Amino acid sequence: MSISITGMNAARSQLDIASQNLTNSETNGYKSFRAILGDVYAQAGTASVDMSGVTLLGTQQAFSPGQLTQSGNAFDLGIDGKGFFVLGNNGEEFYSRAGLFNQDKEYYLVDPSGYRLRGFAVNNQGVVDTSKLVDLQVSKADRPGKATTKASATINLNASDPVIDRTTVALNPSDPRTFSWYGALNIFDSLGEQHTLGSYFTKTGINRWRLEFHLDGQPFIHARPTEELTFNSSGLLTTPADAQFSLTPPVLSSGAVLHPLAMDFSGITQFSTDSAFRSLAVDGQMAGSLNQVSFGENGFLQGSYSNGEQYLLGQVALATFPNDNGLVVSGNNKWMSSMVSGNPLFNPSGLNGAGIIKAGFVEQSNVDLASGLSDVILAQRNFQVSAKAFQAEDLLSQTLINLT
Repeated sequence: MSISITGMNAARSQLDIASQNLTNSETNGYKSFRAILGDVYAQAGTASVDMSGVTLLGTQQAFSPGQLTQSGNAFDLGIDGKGFFVLGNNGEEFYSRAGLFNQDKEYYLVDPSGYRLRGFAVNNQGVVDTSKLVDLQVSKADRPGKATTKASATINLNASDPVIDRTTVALNPSDPRTFSWYGALNIFDSLGEQHTLGSYFTKTGINRWRLEFHLDGQPFIHARPTEELTFNSSGLLTTPADAQFSLTPPVLSSGAVLHPLAMDFSGITQFSTDSAFRSLAVDGQMAGSLNQVSFGENGFLQGSYSNGEQYLLGQVALATFPNDNGLVVSGNNKWMSSMVSGNPLFNPSGLNGAGIIKAGFVEQSNVDLASGLSDVILAQRNFQVSAKAFQAEDLLSQTLINLT
């Protein structure tokens, strides 16, 4: 009868495990279990075997990946391949496949239990530092501006414009009759404030133009008070040959600094078509405040700023283990490492065996409902068979008792 009891206990364990799997069929990142059974003998290795039944040796998780599905949440992450998210809580590290994250009140990225997502920081040069792990936190600090040092433009000046006698008509920015065409571009000082650099072109004679720069409506000091441009009969610039202008900035009352500015107008022409900037390139940028944060591919944490720029704020790390089956279940979609699992290796997405992080996706449970239901039926049948054997043994025992 004791053998039948071990069979019923083993079947009950199988039923518990199958029920656990089915119950967690919708749990993100859940990995299904299976029962490992072993035969039991009172004496083994002898000619006479004293059979004692069956026992549950243990449970084993299947770390096959679950399906990745889009979630619509910008902070959700899924892993396509091996690896685990690294979570920190009061100095302890946990590992998870359930990538459901959000920001807490201190702007740390956390899972539903409040455990902080760990990854790699970004240094001052904008490069990911993979030498150590940090708790990923969204910095709300503004991004500094960058002063403009160079600009280039391809310009056409309308050859059909009338001549303006600069000896009798002085430049007046508020009176368009005193110049032929005005082109403006934005430049930035060391504090990221935007300024308007105006280029006033005046046709002073046949194939001759005068160029005068203004900054925020005031004359701009540069190498020469004015620049004289001369074109040939084909509309191409002849003097100055390089059309490179070096501008010396004025002192700003704000305390910011404008850097010396190298202007490249080497693509300037004079054809009988509208005057315009055909192409324009300016370095530098204005200061920016954080507008939005999201994950990009490969677990890069990115910030979008009011100046139109995107900056890298960090990168999610993935942990891989020599033996995933050595991980210890912690609950709430988490595991802890052990001597059996081996020490974790921390890598960015897609490197050294780590899977690819997919932004906006979450991993579903890897439970197969059809297999789970069949496991329940098999466990139930195993229990019934052992119960029938127990019933038969009980009947034989009663018969023997009656005979005595």
